[in-house]
Amino acid sequence: MITEQKNNGKELFLAPDNYSLPRVLFEAYFTDEESFEPYTPVSSYTPETEKEETTEEETETEDTTDNEEDETEDTEGFTLHQGEILETYYYQNITEVGWENNYEDIDNNGSIKLTEIIDLDRLYKGVRCLISYENEGLTNNLTYDDLADVLLGFITEQTFNESGMELSLSGMTKLLEEEYQFNFTQMKRSDIIKEVIKTAGLKAEVNPEGLLDEVIDYTNVSSDNSDDTGSGDTSGVDGDVVKLAKQVCKGKKGARDKANAICNWIGTNIPYPHPNYSDHQKCPAQVLKDRQCNCCDRARLGYQMGKVVGLTGRGVHGPNHVWVQYQIDGQWIDSDPGSSRKSIGSTWKGMSMDRLWEFPEC
Repeated sequence: MITEQKNNGKELFLAPDNYSLPRVLFEAYFTDEESFEPYTPVSSYTPETEKEETTEEETETEDTTDNEEDETEDTEGFTLHQGEILETYYYQNITEVGWENNYEDIDNNGSIKLTEIIDLDRLYKGVRCLISYENEGLTNNLTYDDLADVLLGFITEQTFNESGMELSLSGMTKLLEEEYQFNFTQMKRSDIIKEVIKTAGLKAEVNPEGLLDEVIDYTNVSSDNSDDTGSGDTSGVDGDVVKLAKQVCKGKKGARDKANAICNWIGTNIPYPHPNYSDHQKCPAQVLKDRQCNCCDRARLGYQMGKVVGLTGRGVHGPNHVWVQYQIDGQWIDSDPGSSRKSIGSTWKGMSMDRLWEFPEC
């Protein structure tokens, strides 16, 4: 350890000022986890959102402490410390050090060996830490500023033996291993990527120049684990449609099974005798009574039935045709029921959408 002094009864190991240092320095941080607040991602775009993001970026530029990182509990049972740094502990009695960066898998890790077993109340799993190492080509007379930061991350494992202790380290990419649930509505792809990165506790710099950056909906929340039909939205849906949707999807345990059940029922029971693409002609309740409609009305029926049983849907348009898509496992899946199409994933004449189609209220 480099220097030691008392501060309010606590020992602190302070950074030296222009003293000669060895080639390796290890820092461990005591952080304010009690006051730390996880980052909450923006889930949809509004003009106010853009103003807030601009103000936030300006604040980040002025403030060197990142308070937006998400507190993450590792699957191994310890918490990754991401709060504001209150104290820094320095160690140099290191017998061995190593690190590696795997850019393909976006992963970095390392390890250090200390000459003795010390400070177990400071060097434990989840503690944020930093390895600094000499810059290539420098002489032996190094100062603190000569060392390059080579691995910032967390202690993830401890081992002890007669010669001291070894600490295994994972880089900040450890935060990306946490599973988060996202549900973004009408946001640019680049903004969605930024929110995902920031939710993981990292700072986001995304340059979409030259790439398609359209406004989309995105979710990685799957409803495959839902085991009933009571979690949907019945607002604006006729009672007969609600009753039918729940009957058709009764016992279906996932979004895909529900979507297939709806597609099969409509394709079997609602014929399309007189193609008339031009516009909606009947509301879903009337479609159920007449048992015939055009493609626009059939798509709206499928959309409302899906809405009742918790499916996220949207209307889409192709050349002289309209159908519905359901969001399943983060992807939009076509549902275009017909006499020869009783399951999702295909459309009439194999056509593709050219734009979204808004369903009018009945």
